[in-house]
Amino acid sequence: MSGGTVHGTCEPRYERVRSVFAEHFETGVEVGASFAVVHRGRTVVDLWGGHADAARTRPWRDDTIVNVYSTTKGVVALLVALLVQEGRLAYDAPVGRYWPGFATNGKQDVTVAMILSHRAGLCAVDPPLLTHDLYDWAGMTGILERAAPLWPPGTRTGYHARTYGFLAGELIRRVTGRGVGAFLRERLAGPLDADMFIGVPASETARVADIVGPASLVPDDGSGEETRLAERMGPVLAGMMGTDVRSGAQEPPPPDVLAMMERVFTNPVNPPESANDPGWRAAEIPSSNGHANARALARIYGAVAWGSDGRPPLLGPATVAEATLVEGDPFDGVLGFPVRWGRGFTMNGGEFGPRPDAFGHRGIGGSFAYVDPAEGMGVGYAMNQWIPKFGDNPGNDPRADRLVRALYGCL
Repeated sequence: MSGGTVHGTCEPRYERVRSVFAEHFETGVEVGASFAVVHRGRTVVDLWGGHADAARTRPWRDDTIVNVYSTTKGVVALLVALLVQEGRLAYDAPVGRYWPGFATNGKQDVTVAMILSHRAGLCAVDPPLLTHDLYDWAGMTGILERAAPLWPPGTRTGYHARTYGFLAGELIRRVTGRGVGAFLRERLAGPLDADMFIGVPASETARVADIVGPASLVPDDGSGEETRLAERMGPVLAGMMGTDVRSGAQEPPPPDVLAMMERVFTNPVNPPESANDPGWRAAEIPSSNGHANARALARIYGAVAWGSDGRPPLLGPATVAEATLVEGDPFDGVLGFPVRWGRGFTMNGGEFGPRPDAFGHRGIGGSFAYVDPAEGMGVGYAMNQWIPKFGDNPGNDPRADRLVRALYGCL
């Protein structure tokens, strides 16, 4: 694919961003993708290109949307922050205040903040699950209502990869009376004209891009054997969270972390192609099945930074301070490395540019969205090719890193 088939708009100042984006298609590391930047209320970059399917028969269009995995978590955290700002939720309040049935089996003292910062001890559940079980909201929230924490709440940190969205989403449902997908449309997607869904309506499924699986989870060491899932996932997850991981530069996670990682990420096992199932697309899985394009993500985070259409920023300074408070032990016992968790956001560790106060979330495979408050900027990246294998560094996604570096080189 040549640079000429990258579409969209890019202010002249940001031409280096367009060049880097085009290079990714020319070198074959992208199938289809979009990248967008909203700077101080103005869309300065809005690019897309490539194809919406592995066979490269469907062009990626300006309205193509794609599963952005855990990038969804940051948007859900924004929805919670809006409710906190309005006094309808409080970070330090026990979850049982809003969801009385939750306050059982040692969960009486679990707070809203503990859920959002992955300290509730509910990162894994005991019943064996299949992917379609994630489509059953009442079933999943019922399991979590009956569950007992895996550690005393608030004493440890462990990524609630699957459960976060059901926990936060049920809190939203309890205080608003609406599911998380409807609340997203009401408070963010609709007012900001941001093309994002948690639960894609049937009328919109024709423009959803297919996810294309990675090569990077299978080792290329000549052995012909795959390592355990946890060992393969570790570098990819570290890169997703902004932790620099180089082959051979880190020790394997200790056995207890490997065991927890297996428990979290294999119940159920969700290979990339799961996201292409119509049931997955239609369900509400707020940890991992938001569907959006980069323009939508940049508009949402740009409105956090600068407001939109003459309106003030979505969150006031006091709410931002609360939402980005980092608490507890930074070592994540599921991921096996330190993460600076805010209340639903990852705080910048370098993956979101040079500003230490930037925050957002990445998704496995490569997508990301964040706000840079100092620059008044929202940034979004959405693609369908999972992290391809680049040399000896399967964890950090060079596509994202190169785009972010190019962006800040233009400021």
